[in-house]
Amino acid sequence: MGVKRRRLPIPLSVVALIAVACATTAPLAIEVATPTQAPTAAPSPTGTVPPERPAEDAVETATVAPTAEPVILNPVAGAAGIGDPYYPGLGNGGYDVQRYILDLDWDPQSARLDGRATIEATATQDLLSFNLDLEGLEVAAVAVDGADASFVHEGAELTITPAEPLPDGEPFVAVIDYGGRPMRIDPLADIPIGGWFFVNGTAFVMSEPGGNFAWHPVNDHPLDKALFRVEVTAPGDLTVASAGLLVGVTDEADGDRTWIYEPPDPMAPYLLPLAIGDLELIDEGEASGVPIRNAIDRDLLDRQDAFGRTAQMMEVFIDLFGPYPFDAYGVLVVDAVVGGALEQQTLSIFGQDFLRSGRDFDDVVAHELAHQWFGNHVALGAWEDIWLNEGFATYAQYLYFEAIDPEYDIDAEIGRIRRFDRTLLSLPVPGDPGPEQLFATSVYFRGALTLHALRRTVGDDAFFASIAEYVDRFGGGNVTTEDFEAVVEEVSGEDLDAFFDAWLLDPALPEQPTG
Repeated sequence: MGVKRRRLPIPLSVVALIAVACATTAPLAIEVATPTQAPTAAPSPTGTVPPERPAEDAVETATVAPTAEPVILNPVAGAAGIGDPYYPGLGNGGYDVQRYILDLDWDPQSARLDGRATIEATATQDLLSFNLDLEGLEVAAVAVDGADASFVHEGAELTITPAEPLPDGEPFVAVIDYGGRPMRIDPLADIPIGGWFFVNGTAFVMSEPGGNFAWHPVNDHPLDKALFRVEVTAPGDLTVASAGLLVGVTDEADGDRTWIYEPPDPMAPYLLPLAIGDLELIDEGEASGVPIRNAIDRDLLDRQDAFGRTAQMMEVFIDLFGPYPFDAYGVLVVDAVVGGALEQQTLSIFGQDFLRSGRDFDDVVAHELAHQWFGNHVALGAWEDIWLNEGFATYAQYLYFEAIDPEYDIDAEIGRIRRFDRTLLSLPVPGDPGPEQLFATSVYFRGALTLHALRRTVGDDAFFASIAEYVDRFGGGNVTTEDFEAVVEEVSGEDLDAFFDAWLLDPALPEQPTG
């Protein structure tokens, strides 16, 4: 069962500009400045209570053998990639991260970031060494389980060799001290967008499909979700915004201020938000018990009403997709031309180019919110299935308008989408767009057309029941297109192999079913 993977030729001449993209399709219009908690131990074995015996019976005493140290016969080096078919250099193999503790010190005068990253992880094989992704910053020292470790840092790969091999299945803690001037990852390199930006006095991060390795050591792939604790020390006149709710703020003796965020839910590293600048933290109330708080550049506060319908959107999506999956939501608005928006977990980022455009962009706001379910809570297993993020978030825009306006004709809107240039909707095929066109028009809009066609094929009841089951079953984990198809087939009772092949992998755009 499932979509058959077959690579189709993709003409490089196809150029797609997505006005509502979750990530830019062209280089960002930004000038970059040049100046705890320990891992949970395994529970103890629970003894069995013996039946009552007569008092005269002898009591037998069990002898527990001492636990043997793990035997490592042939430790090997962990892989320098996690195995993504589009981006083989992203992520690493041989271990699973449970938590990152990032202790950062930001100096805007020198544009320098100094950090200590504490990484709590578990080996998934006997490891002689393991890799982390990190580029452009200098590593000063590495320790593993309290002992100094040797390391080699070349390009974006930091290879660490502990003093003793790491046994399969055993937890370990790596501590990396590093620093330098973090930068944007070259968009002409293998990774199309990502990194650290410093514009108009505000530092912020924006990365998809990768780029956190520009500012902290990381296993930079959605397959390795982890918890984060972010502690940032910066000048006292600046505000720090990150994922989840603010845990605490401490004024330092030298006039600096330390901000701490510790969201309770794991996330893919590229979704971790961070901004340090002249920001206003604004409490916008709540929706269905979910706090809504925004972080907006003070020069853009006059446009904050652009996000005034977030609570309404939240209510609609909770009704359609199930409970909101995280502890908070809001938007981060920076005074920079970013050319897009990105669904960072619990704090979607927007640039001033949206706010100053003069257009109503409820569609984009709804799109980024929907990603909290599709892309963040239910995350990709590989980037070739990007349509599961973008097609769902795009279709959610139209579902929102359908829910709030009884006069809204979603079929007519889908018809208008189909009148786009057929080339832009047909190629690349959304089910396998290729790494060069990850954010192509067809991924977004033909992805949405696919979902509407599916809805009209199986009917509203089966379609929305399938979406709710998909979110419930795979929330917190990773998915493939085959996973989604399996859920819809299970709920609807229909064989949908031919449907998904035609809509996701055939260059010819199918006719839209009317239901």
